[in-house]
Amino acid sequence: MNIFFQNFGLVIIIALMIIIAIKVIWNFGLPYAMGADKSGRGWSIFPLIEFIPLLMAILVAWVTCQNGNFTTKNLLIYGGGAIVVSYLHFCVIAVIFGIIRYEK
Repeated sequence: MNIFFQNFGLVIIIALMIIIAIKVIWNFGLPYAMGADKSGRGWSIFPLIEFIPLLMAILVAWVTCQNGNFTTKNLLIYGGGAIVVSYLHFCVIAVIFGIIRYEK
């Protein structure tokens, strides 16, 4: 495979992974912000913001035959795992805050 093509794919993958990382960090902080908010307004949770870039990164890794840390398998395991863990954390903290608010 052409080294330029593989390196260009790596740059695209890293950019997509940065988008995913920002959204995962948002998911970890969101339940605390929701718990501190007394206005009762809704919060938008849009999972496609991280799933679509992850699928795109996996596709680019597959097409450009990436190796090392950015193989399709590693992206799927670690990227998908980070997304799932962030949503599980979100749900658990949201339930805890809901119970605390209900008891007050």
